Amino acid sequence: MRPAHWGCLTNQIFTAAQESWYATIFPSSWQMTVLVQSLPAGLIRGVESALRQQLPRCSSNGTGALEQAIECAIFPGGKRIRPVLTLLSAGLEADDIESAFAPAAALEFLHTSSLIFDDLPCMDDATVRRGRPALHLQFGEATAILTALALLNRTYGLLSGYPELLHIAIDAIGMDGMIGGQAADLGAGPAAIRNRKTAGLMRLTMVAGSIACRARKRQIEVLARCGEHLGEAFQLLDDIHDRLPPTPQADKTRGQDERHARANNLGELGIKGCQARLAGLMNSVSSQLTEGFKSGEPRDRLLHFLEEVFREAIP
Repeated sequence: MRPAHWGCLTNQIFTAAQESWYATIFPSSWQMTVLVQSLPAGLIRGVESALRQQLPRCSSNGTGALEQAIECAIFPGGKRIRPVLTLLSAGLEADDIESAFAPAAALEFLHTSSLIFDDLPCMDDATVRRGRPALHLQFGEATAILTALALLNRTYGLLSGYPELLHIAIDAIGMDGMIGGQAADLGAGPAAIRNRKTAGLMRLTMVAGSIACRARKRQIEVLARCGEHLGEAFQLLDDIHDRLPPTPQADKTRGQDERHARANNLGELGIKGCQARLAGLMNSVSSQLTEGFKSGEPRDRLLHFLEEVFREAIP
């Protein structure tokens, strides 16, 4: 039986009351059209409920500042793109995706931990994240590091019940994934190596829910390939956004690549080249999803969601 917050994967859309609720939880910069047109009623509530339920907690005294920092890092959230993609991908094959909520929460914890590490003075030295001061500016570097470690540790815990998924996560986080990609960032390595950060995370994002819901191997392989392409696409999008002028409404510090003299896709390909590459990647993802999964509302919803996310960057 599905939890009450989920409702079910139907074609319902958010009511005006639900839109108002969402606007109080998430930054106003997020495109409400994506949520209203692409997502079933209750899915975002389900994500928030799962995050709240799975949030790292301590049973001993003396950790109040750490728990407050964890709360601040996760709520109110960012766009929740990764947990949403985890659930939408799971829904391509499964009628009941309740088993995908814990992995979806794990992906948001993992993503958030990487942002906290990225923003540290010894890394990107960023000042703004999700429209607020970076976590280390609010709670200090030590508490920020412990917060990121707590979220990372919770990620491993939530995925530990799925050996295949845990193995994929270890690869995505490790030297050939997020850690190696961050090292390339610090050493001003080529953009292709930096792309490993997003490619590993997006590959994990796309397969996590389906593995938890016991999808067929062939479908998981299709989603893994889509994740690789989406990882590069998100890095292209991030590089384009980084070049935009800073504004008070920006949800994170911009101009970081230029400030740290880092190679990025925009510098190597130019804006037209990035847009062309991005369009090609998304066409490939669309083709793979269309050929790999039966037609119907779950597939259409996922395709439409991705189209909306990347619409602003593809002319």
